[in-house]
Amino acid sequence: MKRTKNINQETFRKSWRSYRVAPVALAISAVFMLAGCEKSDETVSLYQNADDCSRANPSMSEQCTTAYNNALKEA
Repeated sequence: MKRTKNINQETFRKSWRSYRVAPVALAISAVFMLAGCEKSDETVSLYQNADDCSRANPSMSEQCTTAYNNALKEA
């Protein structure tokens, strides 16, 4: 003779529960949100030395020499 007369069989069935799906959905949405924040409209110019940079950008010659000297210190 069984002791339990009322068994809730729904608890034994496998089903998609919200607490199992929520972390996966959160991770996927975070990836898309971070990809949307990426700034991709930036243009970059490379120069061999400060003189090339100054010739290409006469108004920024001081910034060119400063950036070139900082790059030499880092190298």
